[in-house]
Amino acid sequence: KSLDLKVAGIAVPSSKKTKAAAASKMPEAGTPELSFDAFDSALQVAKDSLSSSESLYVPEGHAPGTDVGVRVISNSPDLAAGVCMSLLERMPKKEPISQPITVYVLESSVESFSGYAIEEEGGKSVSAVVIMGKKPALNLVTAGVELSLAAFEADAAAAEAEA
Repeated sequence: KSLDLKVAGIAVPSSKKTKAAAASKMPEAGTPELSFDAFDSALQVAKDSLSSSESLYVPEGHAPGTDVGVRVISNSPDLAAGVCMSLLERMPKKEPISQPITVYVLESSVESFSGYAIEEEGGKSVSAVVIMGKKPALNLVTAGVELSLAAFEADAAAAEAEA
């Protein structure tokens, strides 16, 4: 991992695991703390802003201790490096595919935002996590991934109970 970062010209951060932020800092869309409309609006702002960014960093890997794919899309080289070194585990090289968890991280002067939404696509749960702010924190990315995994497990248990 560190060699990949060095080749990309990005400073190599500590590889120490990052603890997740409190769940209250990462609300789920559709709850009293975060409406679907507010989440969808923030997601669109993040996507539009990232699309027009000068540089994008897109690390991919497995969520820690799982085989669930995670893609992080960010305009912050420091955050991308932190994700590579302290959150994601290597996954086998393969053709690009959609990942179950996609995290959009926008480093910008826009209003700070963090939240996630779980949806169903093709009979599988998928998650979109949005984090925006002047200096997005890695612990929010960790929280978004962990909360998404927990939601996936809850969805699977509910589907099994219905069967």
